[in-house]
Amino acid sequence: MSWQGLLNPYSHGLKKYVFDLVGHEKYEQHKEIIERLSTKIETDVDYKQFGDFIICLYEAGFFRALDQQKEALQKMGLKVNVSAPKEEASVGEKIFKQNEDDNQTS
Repeated sequence: MSWQGLLNPYSHGLKKYVFDLVGHEKYEQHKEIIERLSTKIETDVDYKQFGDFIICLYEAGFFRALDQQKEALQKMGLKVNVSAPKEEASVGEKIFKQNEDDNQTS
């Protein structure tokens, strides 16, 4: 590890975050800019804001692709309605709900 890595531990974390997100091939294609960006992330706030920014980019790309697919399907006469999945109750909630129902029927 270099002195720079010791002076700025966020640098390694940011590079690993991007590598895990995009994979080896794409990381290598953009390694130079990732290296330069990683030296600028120096605080917890910077690190969190960078992560939030990456999430924002992914969301924007996802919704743009979703809208394009909706348009393509609508041109074929299909109606598309995308909604968030209903949250499934946790195991604990299911158990307590089952116990309440059992007690009410007794």
